[in-house]
Amino acid sequence: MTRVCSERNQNIKSAFRAKHEAELVIFEAAKSTLLAVQGDGKLPSLKSLQTEQERLMQEQQRLYDERAKLKKEAKQIDTIKANVDSYLSPTASQEQEIKRSSELE
Repeated sequence: MTRVCSERNQNIKSAFRAKHEAELVIFEAAKSTLLAVQGDGKLPSLKSLQTEQERLMQEQQRLYDERAKLKKEAKQIDTIKANVDSYLSPTASQEQEIKRSSELE
């Protein structure tokens, strides 16, 4: 009886492996990558992974906010530069007026 159960369990395991082979390959690759990154041969706990994920999400949000602030400042600087450029360089109509006034003198 034990031998029959053992063979049956082996058949079930083989069928499961065959059915889920792609997922198992991905799992093994992820596991080996985590072990390589971790370095000490132990996988990190779920709690530590969740803590790290939360920290990284907060960092990402901080960087997005900083980026938005810098983009706004850059836009303001571009506007100021355009205003200064337009003030310092006369337009075609202003050049004609200067030319006319110098001809009249």
